[in-house]
Amino acid sequence: MNANPDVTILGTIVFDIFIPDVKKYPRKGEAVEIKSFPVFTGGCGSNTAIVLSKLGVRVSLIGAVGEDLFGKYVIDYLNECKVNLEMVKVSKSETTSTSILLINQKKERSYFHSVGANKVIKIGKNELNVIKKSKIFHIGGVNLLPSIDGKPMAEILKKIKSNNIITSIDLAWDTKNLWMKNLKYSLPFIDILMGNKNEILNLTGEKNLKKAIKKLHQSGVRIVAVKLAEKGSLISKDFLIEEIPPFKVNALDTTGAGDAFAGGFLYGILSGKNLYESALIGNYFGAIVTQDFGSTSALQKINQFNLNKILSL
Repeated sequence: MNANPDVTILGTIVFDIFIPDVKKYPRKGEAVEIKSFPVFTGGCGSNTAIVLSKLGVRVSLIGAVGEDLFGKYVIDYLNECKVNLEMVKVSKSETTSTSILLINQKKERSYFHSVGANKVIKIGKNELNVIKKSKIFHIGGVNLLPSIDGKPMAEILKKIKSNNIITSIDLAWDTKNLWMKNLKYSLPFIDILMGNKNEILNLTGEKNLKKAIKKLHQSGVRIVAVKLAEKGSLISKDFLIEEIPPFKVNALDTTGAGDAFAGGFLYGILSGKNLYESALIGNYFGAIVTQDFGSTSALQKINQFNLNKILSL
């Protein structure tokens, strides 16, 4: 590694297979013709890393893929995006994590998912040394990292928190419904916690969002960012909640929008912007990626990014 990373990301790496514009689902023994199966690099860790790298941030990714064609595809794409992959391991025992996403004509999503190599991600001395040289350490896909979730995550965060590093996590939906059991040990060591409204409510066991945010602050979390899709986002620090307006776009596919928000938000923090401005940048990139299929396909528009124009809105 030639230079210390600005951001080190520990997170999921996924090969995404899309089935768009599903008009009907096959019955038993039936075949339904579709136009194509577009494929993309996905995963919470990958998506956020790509956004940051496209913005010129030095970013290193910690994760795992399988020794297979899907793994080669995502590695090639991440290299093309100039994400540092020295800490991405190739597993001989697990296949690359894969999602098959079905999108109907109402743009509603359902999907099949295999955790694959994401279940064997490890943090050793080398990874810890790199994290300690970063400005921000971000974990993307919390609840989808079986070898990291729970007490192991808390131990990692505790070890690096004394190094003046900003710690950030982005929630994923917890299919095992463990929520606070997974995160209660880590909360005192988290500077920034991001999630959508349902994730934040399920994590805290609250029905009211303001009460949920308050509970997270009382548990030690410094900043809470709530992603509200087409309604923008909320940012809370010191129990003070700010509403951040959305960017209106014609959305085709919302896959990866939350990960892109995380990338934009962290970019704002790195750039010395205040929380409102950082969340506004997050909202912008969360909106941008919805204009094409795949988590990061629409990021070709990133070259048109005008920070001053965004912040003036």
